[in-house]
Amino acid sequence: MRRPPLRWLMLVPTLLTVTIGFGAFAVYIDNVERSNLIADIDDELARAERGAEPRAPGDAGGPPVEEDVAATDAVDDVAPPVQVVVSGGGELLTPPGESPFSDETLREISVRSGTLTVDDPRYRVLVTPLDDGAVVVTALPLDRFDESINDFRQTLLGGGAVILVLVAGMIWLLTTLAVRPVTRMATTATRIAGGELQRDVDAPAGSLETAELAQALDLMLVRLRGTIDDSERAALSASEARDAMRRFLADVSHELRTPLTALKGYSDLYAGGMLDEPGALDRAMTRIGAESERLNGLVTDMLQLAREAPTTEPTESFDATGVIEVVAADLRAAHPDVDVLVEVAPSACTTIAGQPSRFHQAMLNLGSNACAHATTGTPVHFAVISTETDIIVRVIDHGQGIDPSEADRVFLPFYRSEPGRERNNGGGAGLGLAIASQIIERHNGTITIEQTPGGGATFVVTMRLADASPARRTLGPEK
Repeated sequence: MRRPPLRWLMLVPTLLTVTIGFGAFAVYIDNVERSNLIADIDDELARAERGAEPRAPGDAGGPPVEEDVAATDAVDDVAPPVQVVVSGGGELLTPPGESPFSDETLREISVRSGTLTVDDPRYRVLVTPLDDGAVVVTALPLDRFDESINDFRQTLLGGGAVILVLVAGMIWLLTTLAVRPVTRMATTATRIAGGELQRDVDAPAGSLETAELAQALDLMLVRLRGTIDDSERAALSASEARDAMRRFLADVSHELRTPLTALKGYSDLYAGGMLDEPGALDRAMTRIGAESERLNGLVTDMLQLAREAPTTEPTESFDATGVIEVVAADLRAAHPDVDVLVEVAPSACTTIAGQPSRFHQAMLNLGSNACAHATTGTPVHFAVISTETDIIVRVIDHGQGIDPSEADRVFLPFYRSEPGRERNNGGGAGLGLAIASQIIERHNGTITIEQTPGGGATFVVTMRLADASPARRTLGPEK
Protein backbone atom coordinates (compact mmCIF):
# COMPACT_ATOMS: atom_id res chain seq x y z
CA MET A 1 0.00 0.00 0.00
CA ARG A 2 1.44 3.32 -1.08
CA ARG A 3 1.64 5.88 1.70
CA PRO A 4 0.64 9.51 1.04
CA PRO A 5 3.38 12.18 0.91
CA LEU A 6 4.18 14.18 4.04
CA ARG A 7 2.71 17.41 2.61
CA TRP A 8 -0.68 15.72 2.26
CA LEU A 9 -0.43 14.25 5.75
CA MET A 10 0.11 17.77 7.08
CA LEU A 11 -2.16 19.65 4.67
CA VAL A 12 -5.41 17.70 5.08
CA PRO A 13 -5.58 17.69 8.92
CA THR A 14 -4.52 21.34 9.08
CA LEU A 15 -7.13 22.49 6.56
CA LEU A 16 -9.78 20.40 8.31
CA THR A 17 -8.86 21.99 11.64
CA VAL A 18 -8.88 25.51 10.19
CA THR A 19 -12.23 24.85 8.48
CA ILE A 20 -13.86 23.58 11.67
CA GLY A 21 -12.40 26.43 13.72
CA PHE A 22 -13.38 29.12 11.24
CA GLY A 23 -16.84 27.55 10.82
CA ALA A 24 -17.45 27.71 14.56
CA PHE A 25 -16.19 31.29 14.61
CA ALA A 26 -18.45 32.21 11.65
CA VAL A 27 -21.49 30.72 13.38
CA TYR A 28 -20.72 32.72 16.50
CA ILE A 29 -20.22 35.97 14.56
CA ASP A 30 -23.38 35.32 12.56
CA ASN A 31 -25.41 34.92 15.75
CA VAL A 32 -23.89 38.07 17.22
CA GLU A 33 -24.64 40.06 14.05
CA ARG A 34 -28.20 38.74 13.89
CA SER A 35 -28.72 39.62 17.55
CA ASN A 36 -27.37 43.13 17.03
CA LEU A 37 -29.57 43.76 13.97
CA ILE A 38 -32.67 42.37 15.71
CA ALA A 39 -31.90 44.58 18.72
CA ASP A 40 -31.72 47.62 16.42
CA ILE A 41 -35.04 46.73 14.82
CA ASP A 42 -36.63 46.16 18.22
CA ASP A 43 -35.44 49.60 19.34
CA GLU A 44 -36.98 51.17 16.25
CA LEU A 45 -40.23 49.31 16.87
CA ALA A 46 -40.32 50.66 20.38
CA ARG A 47 -39.78 54.21 19.14
CA ALA A 48 -42.43 53.77 16.44
CA GLU A 49 -44.88 52.31 18.96
CA ARG A 50 -44.47 55.42 21.13
CA GLY A 51 -45.19 57.55 18.09
CA ALA A 52 -41.65 59.05 18.04
CA GLU A 53 -40.15 59.99 14.70
CA PRO A 54 -36.56 59.03 13.97
CA ARG A 55 -34.08 61.86 14.38
CA ALA A 56 -30.92 62.45 12.49
CA PRO A 57 -27.72 62.71 14.51
CA GLY A 58 -27.25 66.16 16.03
CA ASP A 59 -30.95 67.23 15.96
CA ALA A 60 -32.65 68.88 18.98
CA GLY A 61 -29.66 71.16 19.44
CA GLY A 62 -27.53 68.60 21.17
CA PRO A 63 -24.73 66.21 20.31
CA PRO A 64 -25.71 62.81 18.96
CA VAL A 65 -25.95 60.01 21.43
CA GLU A 66 -25.37 56.31 20.87
CA GLU A 67 -29.11 55.58 20.84
CA ASP A 68 -29.64 58.22 18.15
CA VAL A 69 -26.89 56.76 15.98
CA ALA A 70 -28.26 53.24 16.30
CA ALA A 71 -31.77 54.37 15.57
CA THR A 72 -30.64 56.34 12.54
CA ASP A 73 -28.73 53.30 11.18
CA ALA A 74 -31.79 51.16 11.71
CA VAL A 75 -34.00 53.65 9.88
CA ASP A 76 -31.55 53.73 7.00
CA ASP A 77 -31.62 49.90 6.78
CA VAL A 78 -35.40 49.25 7.14
CA ALA A 79 -38.65 50.59 5.64
CA PRO A 80 -41.11 52.78 7.65
CA PRO A 81 -42.95 50.80 10.35
CA VAL A 82 -46.53 49.51 9.98
CA GLN A 83 -48.92 50.00 12.91
CA VAL A 84 -52.39 48.39 13.21
CA VAL A 85 -54.88 47.64 15.97
CA VAL A 86 -56.25 44.12 16.38
CA SER A 87 -59.05 42.99 18.65
CA GLY A 88 -58.67 40.21 21.15
CA GLY A 89 -60.30 37.83 18.68
CA GLY A 90 -57.88 38.67 15.87
CA GLU A 91 -60.10 41.10 13.95
CA LEU A 92 -58.42 44.05 12.27
CA LEU A 93 -59.74 47.33 13.79
CA THR A 94 -57.85 49.66 11.42
CA PRO A 95 -58.48 50.12 7.71
CA PRO A 96 -57.63 46.87 5.84
CA GLY A 97 -55.25 48.60 3.46
CA GLU A 98 -52.87 49.40 6.32
CA SER A 99 -52.25 45.71 7.29
CA PRO A 100 -49.88 43.43 5.35
CA PHE A 101 -50.83 40.39 7.45
CA SER A 102 -53.30 37.62 6.74
CA ASP A 103 -56.22 36.88 9.06
CA GLU A 104 -54.49 33.76 10.38
CA THR A 105 -51.35 35.75 11.19
CA LEU A 106 -53.47 38.42 12.93
CA ARG A 107 -55.18 35.81 15.07
CA GLU A 108 -51.76 34.43 16.07
CA ILE A 109 -50.44 37.90 16.89
CA SER A 110 -53.51 38.89 18.93
CA VAL A 111 -52.79 36.33 21.60
CA ARG A 112 -49.07 37.31 21.96
CA SER A 113 -47.29 40.19 23.58
CA GLY A 114 -43.83 41.65 23.21
CA THR A 115 -41.65 41.23 20.12
CA LEU A 116 -41.74 38.29 17.74
CA THR A 117 -41.00 37.40 14.12
CA VAL A 118 -43.67 36.27 11.69
CA ASP A 119 -43.10 34.72 8.29
CA ASP A 120 -46.31 35.52 6.42
CA PRO A 121 -44.85 37.87 5.32
CA ARG A 122 -41.55 38.25 7.20
CA TYR A 123 -41.96 41.03 9.70
CA ARG A 124 -40.62 41.87 13.09
CA VAL A 125 -43.60 42.90 15.23
CA LEU A 126 -44.12 44.51 18.62
CA VAL A 127 -47.41 43.61 20.29
CA THR A 128 -48.66 46.01 22.98
CA PRO A 129 -51.94 45.13 24.83
CA LEU A 130 -54.59 47.88 25.38
CA ASP A 131 -56.96 48.23 28.30
CA ASP A 132 -60.01 47.14 26.27
CA GLY A 133 -58.43 43.79 25.29
CA ALA A 134 -57.25 44.92 21.90
CA VAL A 135 -53.55 45.00 20.93
CA VAL A 136 -51.45 47.48 19.02
CA VAL A 137 -49.20 45.77 16.46
CA THR A 138 -46.16 47.72 15.30
CA ALA A 139 -44.20 45.93 12.52
CA LEU A 140 -41.13 46.43 10.38
CA PRO A 141 -40.34 44.26 7.31
CA LEU A 142 -37.22 42.02 7.46
CA ASP A 143 -36.25 42.18 3.79
CA ARG A 144 -33.30 44.50 4.37
CA PHE A 145 -32.39 42.48 7.45
CA ASP A 146 -32.26 39.23 5.46
CA GLU A 147 -30.21 40.94 2.75
CA SER A 148 -27.75 42.23 5.34
CA ILE A 149 -27.41 38.79 6.91
CA ASN A 150 -26.89 37.18 3.49
CA ASP A 151 -24.22 39.73 2.56
CA PHE A 152 -22.51 39.21 5.89
CA ARG A 153 -22.51 35.43 5.44
CA GLN A 154 -21.12 35.74 1.92
CA THR A 155 -18.37 37.96 3.29
CA LEU A 156 -17.56 35.35 5.94
CA LEU A 157 -17.58 32.60 3.33
CA GLY A 158 -15.28 34.53 1.01
CA GLY A 159 -12.93 35.43 3.86
CA GLY A 160 -12.84 31.80 5.00
CA ALA A 161 -12.00 30.63 1.48
CA VAL A 162 -9.16 33.18 1.25
CA ILE A 163 -7.83 32.06 4.63
CA LEU A 164 -7.95 28.40 3.62
CA VAL A 165 -6.09 29.13 0.38
CA LEU A 166 -3.41 31.11 2.23
CA VAL A 167 -3.04 28.41 4.89
CA ALA A 168 -2.85 25.66 2.24
CA GLY A 169 -0.23 27.60 0.28
CA MET A 170 1.87 28.26 3.37
CA ILE A 171 1.68 24.62 4.49
CA TRP A 172 2.60 23.45 0.98
CA LEU A 173 5.60 25.79 0.91
CA LEU A 174 6.79 24.87 4.40
CA THR A 175 6.40 21.14 3.86
CA THR A 176 8.21 21.37 0.53
CA LEU A 177 11.12 23.15 2.20
CA ALA A 178 11.07 20.69 5.10
CA VAL A 179 10.79 17.58 2.93
CA ARG A 180 13.42 18.57 0.36
CA PRO A 181 16.44 17.65 2.58
CA VAL A 182 14.74 14.40 3.61
CA THR A 183 14.08 13.59 -0.05
CA ARG A 184 17.74 14.17 -0.86
CA MET A 185 18.79 11.92 2.01
CA ALA A 186 16.32 9.24 0.90
CA THR A 187 17.73 9.38 -2.64
CA THR A 188 21.27 9.06 -1.28
CA ALA A 189 20.24 6.19 0.99
CA THR A 190 18.70 4.40 -2.00
CA ARG A 191 21.96 4.74 -3.92
CA ILE A 192 23.90 3.48 -0.92
CA ALA A 193 21.54 0.51 -0.67
CA GLY A 194 22.24 -0.09 -4.36
CA GLY A 195 25.94 -0.56 -3.63
CA GLU A 196 27.43 2.96 -3.62
CA LEU A 197 28.84 2.52 -0.10
CA GLN A 198 31.45 5.26 -0.49
CA ARG A 199 28.81 7.95 -0.95
CA ASP A 200 28.17 10.20 2.06
CA VAL A 201 24.78 11.52 3.11
CA ASP A 202 26.17 14.97 4.04
CA ALA A 203 24.29 17.42 6.25
CA PRO A 204 21.77 19.27 4.03
CA ALA A 205 20.66 22.84 4.55
CA GLY A 206 17.52 22.84 6.62
CA SER A 207 16.36 22.42 10.17
CA LEU A 208 18.41 21.21 13.10
CA GLU A 209 16.54 17.90 13.06
CA THR A 210 17.42 17.13 9.44
CA ALA A 211 21.05 18.02 10.05
CA GLU A 212 21.15 15.69 13.07
CA LEU A 213 19.48 12.96 11.01
CA ALA A 214 22.09 13.36 8.26
CA GLN A 215 24.92 13.19 10.81
CA ALA A 216 23.39 10.07 12.37
CA LEU A 217 23.09 8.44 8.94
CA ASP A 218 26.72 9.31 8.12
CA LEU A 219 27.85 7.80 11.43
CA MET A 220 25.79 4.69 10.76
CA LEU A 221 27.29 4.50 7.26
CA VAL A 222 30.83 4.75 8.64
CA ARG A 223 30.12 1.92 11.05
CA LEU A 224 28.50 -0.10 8.28
CA ARG A 225 31.58 0.34 6.10
CA GLY A 226 33.76 -0.71 9.02
CA THR A 227 31.61 -3.78 9.63
CA ILE A 228 31.69 -4.73 5.95
CA ASP A 229 35.46 -4.21 5.81
CA ASP A 230 35.88 -6.33 8.94
CA SER A 231 33.67 -9.03 7.42
CA GLU A 232 35.64 -8.97 4.19
CA ARG A 233 38.94 -9.13 6.09
CA ALA A 234 37.58 -11.94 8.25
CA ALA A 235 36.43 -13.82 5.15
CA LEU A 236 39.82 -13.24 3.50
CA SER A 237 41.62 -14.36 6.65
CA ALA A 238 39.42 -17.44 6.88
CA SER A 239 40.11 -18.24 3.24
CA GLU A 240 43.84 -17.74 3.75
CA ALA A 241 43.69 -19.89 6.90
CA ARG A 242 41.92 -22.66 4.98
CA ASP A 243 44.48 -22.44 2.20
CA ALA A 244 47.30 -22.47 4.75
CA MET A 245 45.76 -25.48 6.48
CA ARG A 246 45.46 -27.32 3.16
CA ARG A 247 49.10 -26.56 2.35
CA PHE A 248 50.15 -27.58 5.85
CA LEU A 249 48.30 -30.90 5.61
CA ALA A 250 49.74 -31.51 2.17
CA ASP A 251 53.26 -30.75 3.42
CA VAL A 252 52.79 -32.94 6.49
CA SER A 253 51.52 -35.76 4.31
CA HIS A 254 54.49 -35.34 1.98
CA GLU A 255 56.99 -35.32 4.83
CA LEU A 256 55.47 -38.37 6.53
CA ARG A 257 55.11 -40.31 3.32
CA THR A 258 58.86 -40.72 2.70
CA PRO A 259 59.85 -42.40 6.00
CA LEU A 260 56.62 -44.39 6.14
CA THR A 261 57.17 -45.62 2.58
CA ALA A 262 60.69 -46.66 3.49
CA LEU A 263 59.50 -48.51 6.61
CA LYS A 264 56.77 -50.31 4.67
CA GLY A 265 59.18 -51.17 1.89
CA TYR A 266 61.70 -52.84 4.21
CA SER A 267 58.93 -54.66 6.10
CA ASP A 268 57.59 -55.99 2.78
CA LEU A 269 61.08 -57.13 1.79
CA TYR A 270 61.42 -58.95 5.09
CA ALA A 271 57.97 -60.51 4.80
CA GLY A 272 58.75 -61.66 1.27
CA GLY A 273 61.98 -63.38 2.32
CA MET A 274 64.08 -61.04 0.20
CA LEU A 275 66.66 -60.21 2.92
CA ASP A 276 68.43 -63.58 2.94
CA GLU A 277 71.71 -62.26 1.59
CA PRO A 278 74.50 -61.81 4.14
CA GLY A 279 74.29 -58.37 5.76
CA ALA A 280 70.99 -57.45 4.00
CA LEU A 281 68.96 -57.68 7.18
CA ASP A 282 71.44 -55.55 9.10
CA ARG A 283 71.39 -52.89 6.40
CA ALA A 284 67.57 -52.98 6.38
CA MET A 285 67.38 -52.58 10.17
CA THR A 286 69.85 -49.70 9.98
CA ARG A 287 67.70 -47.95 7.41
CA ILE A 288 64.54 -48.65 9.42
CA GLY A 289 66.19 -47.10 12.48
CA ALA A 290 67.29 -44.02 10.52
CA GLU A 291 63.83 -43.49 9.01
CA SER A 292 62.20 -44.04 12.43
CA GLU A 293 64.51 -41.43 13.94
CA ARG A 294 63.69 -39.04 11.11
CA LEU A 295 59.96 -39.68 11.60
CA ASN A 296 60.26 -39.10 15.36
CA GLY A 297 62.14 -35.83 14.83
CA LEU A 298 59.55 -34.65 12.34
CA VAL A 299 56.67 -35.38 14.73
CA THR A 300 58.54 -33.71 17.59
CA ASP A 301 59.09 -30.56 15.53
CA MET A 302 55.44 -30.43 14.51
CA LEU A 303 54.30 -30.84 18.12
CA GLN A 304 56.61 -28.03 19.14
CA LEU A 305 55.11 -25.74 16.48
CA ALA A 306 51.58 -26.72 17.49
CA ARG A 307 51.98 -25.56 21.10
CA GLU A 308 50.03 -22.34 21.68
CA ALA A 309 49.70 -22.11 25.48
CA PRO A 310 52.30 -19.99 27.31
CA THR A 311 54.92 -22.00 29.12
CA THR A 312 55.45 -21.63 32.86
CA GLU A 313 59.00 -22.92 32.78
CA PRO A 314 61.33 -20.63 34.78
CA THR A 315 63.86 -18.56 32.93
CA GLU A 316 67.40 -17.71 33.88
CA SER A 317 70.04 -15.20 32.95
CA PHE A 318 72.76 -16.64 30.74
CA ASP A 319 75.53 -15.52 28.44
CA ALA A 320 74.28 -15.64 24.86
CA THR A 321 77.87 -15.60 23.54
CA GLY A 322 78.66 -18.86 25.35
CA VAL A 323 75.63 -20.55 23.83
CA ILE A 324 76.58 -19.27 20.36
CA GLU A 325 80.13 -20.62 20.78
CA VAL A 326 78.68 -24.07 21.58
CA VAL A 327 76.41 -23.82 18.52
CA ALA A 328 79.39 -22.90 16.35
CA ALA A 329 81.27 -25.96 17.61
CA ASP A 330 78.29 -28.21 16.80
CA LEU A 331 78.07 -26.73 13.30
CA ARG A 332 81.80 -27.23 12.65
CA ALA A 333 81.38 -30.91 13.56
CA ALA A 334 78.29 -31.32 11.38
CA HIS A 335 79.66 -29.26 8.46
CA PRO A 336 83.44 -29.70 8.41
CA ASP A 337 83.65 -28.05 4.98
CA VAL A 338 82.17 -24.76 6.28
CA ASP A 339 84.21 -22.26 8.29
CA VAL A 340 81.92 -21.11 11.17
CA LEU A 341 83.07 -17.84 12.79
CA VAL A 342 81.86 -16.05 15.93
CA GLU A 343 82.54 -12.32 16.17
CA VAL A 344 81.57 -10.47 19.38
CA ALA A 345 81.95 -6.72 19.74
CA PRO A 346 84.48 -5.93 22.51
CA SER A 347 82.06 -3.84 24.57
CA ALA A 348 78.98 -5.96 23.89
CA CYS A 349 76.76 -6.97 26.81
CA THR A 350 75.40 -10.43 26.00
CA THR A 351 73.51 -11.50 29.12
CA ILE A 352 69.88 -12.30 28.37
CA ALA A 353 67.01 -13.95 30.25
CA GLY A 354 65.36 -17.06 28.93
CA GLN A 355 65.90 -20.78 28.47
CA PRO A 356 69.43 -21.59 27.26
CA SER A 357 68.36 -24.88 25.65
CA ARG A 358 65.66 -23.20 23.57
CA PHE A 359 68.00 -20.34 22.58
CA HIS A 360 70.59 -22.97 21.61
CA GLN A 361 67.99 -24.70 19.40
CA ALA A 362 67.05 -21.43 17.67
CA MET A 363 70.68 -20.47 16.97
CA LEU A 364 71.46 -24.02 15.80
CA ASN A 365 68.52 -23.98 13.36
CA LEU A 366 69.60 -20.60 11.95
CA GLY A 367 73.21 -21.73 11.72
CA SER A 368 72.25 -25.06 10.06
CA ASN A 369 70.21 -23.15 7.49
CA ALA A 370 73.13 -20.82 6.80
CA CYS A 371 75.57 -23.74 6.43
CA ALA A 372 73.15 -25.54 4.08
CA HIS A 373 72.92 -22.53 1.76
CA ALA A 374 76.46 -21.19 2.06
CA THR A 375 78.53 -21.26 -1.12
CA THR A 376 81.49 -23.66 -1.04
CA GLY A 377 84.52 -21.97 0.51
CA THR A 378 82.59 -19.12 2.14
CA PRO A 379 82.25 -18.82 5.92
CA VAL A 380 79.17 -18.50 8.13
CA HIS A 381 79.34 -15.65 10.64
CA PHE A 382 77.69 -15.15 14.03
CA ALA A 383 78.12 -11.40 14.63
CA VAL A 384 77.10 -10.22 18.13
CA ILE A 385 76.67 -6.60 19.21
CA SER A 386 74.53 -4.86 21.84
CA THR A 387 72.78 -1.58 22.52
CA GLU A 388 71.68 -0.09 25.81
CA THR A 389 68.65 -2.39 25.92
CA ASP A 390 69.08 -5.16 23.34
CA ILE A 391 71.47 -7.78 22.05
CA ILE A 392 71.64 -8.17 18.28
CA VAL A 393 72.84 -11.43 16.73
CA ARG A 394 73.41 -11.61 12.97
CA VAL A 395 73.69 -15.02 11.30
CA ILE A 396 75.37 -14.31 7.96
CA ASP A 397 75.86 -16.60 4.97
CA HIS A 398 77.14 -15.91 1.46
CA GLY A 399 74.86 -18.16 -0.54
CA GLN A 400 72.16 -17.41 -3.08
CA GLY A 401 70.19 -15.22 -0.67
CA ILE A 402 66.46 -14.85 -0.22
CA ASP A 403 64.22 -12.85 -2.49
CA PRO A 404 62.70 -9.89 -0.56
CA SER A 405 59.23 -11.00 -1.67
CA GLU A 406 59.75 -14.25 0.25
CA ALA A 407 61.17 -12.68 3.41
CA ASP A 408 57.91 -13.01 5.39
CA ARG A 409 57.14 -16.52 4.18
CA VAL A 410 60.43 -18.29 4.96
CA PHE A 411 59.34 -18.62 8.60
CA LEU A 412 56.17 -20.54 7.67
CA PRO A 413 56.20 -24.28 8.40
CA PHE A 414 57.27 -26.43 5.43
CA TYR A 415 57.93 -23.36 3.26
CA ARG A 416 60.42 -23.91 0.46
CA SER A 417 61.64 -21.31 -2.02
CA GLU A 418 61.91 -24.23 -4.50
CA PRO A 419 58.66 -26.20 -4.10
CA GLY A 420 59.63 -28.80 -6.68
CA ARG A 421 62.79 -29.85 -4.84
CA GLU A 422 62.39 -33.16 -3.03
CA ARG A 423 62.85 -32.76 0.70
CA ASN A 424 64.51 -36.09 1.20
CA ASN A 425 67.23 -35.07 -1.25
CA GLY A 426 67.50 -31.37 -0.48
CA GLY A 427 67.59 -31.05 3.27
CA GLY A 428 65.10 -31.02 6.10
CA ALA A 429 61.37 -30.65 6.24
CA GLY A 430 61.32 -26.84 6.23
CA LEU A 431 60.55 -26.53 9.94
CA GLY A 432 63.85 -25.18 11.25
CA LEU A 433 63.26 -21.49 10.55
CA ALA A 434 59.65 -21.74 11.77
CA ILE A 435 60.83 -23.23 15.08
CA ALA A 436 63.59 -20.62 15.42
CA SER A 437 61.11 -17.78 14.83
CA GLN A 438 58.74 -19.29 17.40
CA ILE A 439 61.46 -19.55 20.04
CA ILE A 440 62.68 -15.99 19.47
CA GLU A 441 59.15 -14.58 19.68
CA ARG A 442 58.48 -16.55 22.89
CA HIS A 443 61.55 -14.83 24.32
CA ASN A 444 59.95 -11.47 23.40
CA GLY A 445 62.42 -10.93 20.60
CA THR A 446 62.22 -10.36 16.87
CA ILE A 447 63.81 -11.98 13.83
CA THR A 448 64.16 -10.35 10.41
CA ILE A 449 66.01 -10.97 7.15
CA GLU A 450 68.48 -8.67 5.39
CA GLN A 451 70.47 -9.02 2.20
CA THR A 452 74.13 -9.86 2.75
CA PRO A 453 76.42 -7.47 0.88
CA GLY A 454 77.91 -9.39 -2.02
CA GLY A 455 75.17 -12.04 -1.95
CA GLY A 456 73.56 -14.19 0.67
CA ALA A 457 71.11 -13.81 3.53
CA THR A 458 71.52 -12.32 6.99
CA PHE A 459 69.11 -13.30 9.79
CA VAL A 460 68.94 -10.55 12.43
CA VAL A 461 67.82 -11.61 15.93
CA THR A 462 67.06 -8.86 18.46
CA MET A 463 66.40 -9.71 22.13
CA ARG A 464 66.13 -7.72 25.34
CA LEU A 465 69.08 -7.75 27.71
CA ALA A 466 68.53 -9.31 31.13
CA ASP A 467 68.45 -7.42 34.44
CA ALA A 468 71.51 -7.49 36.68
CA SER A 469 69.94 -10.15 38.92
CA PRO A 470 68.61 -13.50 37.64
CA ALA A 471 64.98 -13.25 36.55
CA ARG A 472 62.14 -15.66 36.58
CA ARG A 473 59.35 -14.81 34.20
CA THR A 474 56.76 -16.40 31.94
CA LEU A 475 57.64 -16.47 28.28
CA GLY A 476 55.23 -15.26 25.64
CA PRO A 477 52.79 -17.64 23.91
CA GLU A 478 53.96 -19.86 21.14
CA LYS A 479 52.62 -19.10 17.69
